[in-house]
Amino acid sequence: MRTGLLGALALVFSSTAAAQSISLTEGEWTHTRATAVHGDPEIETRTVCVTSDMSETDYTALAARFSEPLFCEPEGVTETETGASFTMNCGLGSMYRSGEGVINIQSAEAYTVEARARLNIPGSARIYSTITETATRTGDC
Repeated sequence: MRTGLLGALALVFSSTAAAQSISLTEGEWTHTRATAVHGDPEIETRTVCVTSDMSETDYTALAARFSEPLFCEPEGVTETETGASFTMNCGLGSMYRSGEGVINIQSAEAYTVEARARLNIPGSARIYSTITETATRTGDC
């Protein structure tokens, strides 16, 4: 009985930790994403205006924003000492991707998300990629 109660408390705590609120500073943020499969990474940059309704977020929302362009959904978002870790579950027709990621919060004006993803192609070997996205507040909107 005691083990069951401890397990239930751990489950409640881990769910609460994943939803921990993070305060980001309002303003213009630059997101730079580097995706490497073989050789030099492909770099993509975009800017986002973080408004007051977007400045309060949580680890699950950050993992979802990171995973969405990859056609993935984050799962198992768990708080760590510097942010959170998560897995990505992705479907792409006959191909299947999955991966693991970490969110590192440097401050209310900077964070990094790093992930390793696998693309499984039927009848072929797995393709591995590394994705790193840095988000930094760069000024006012």
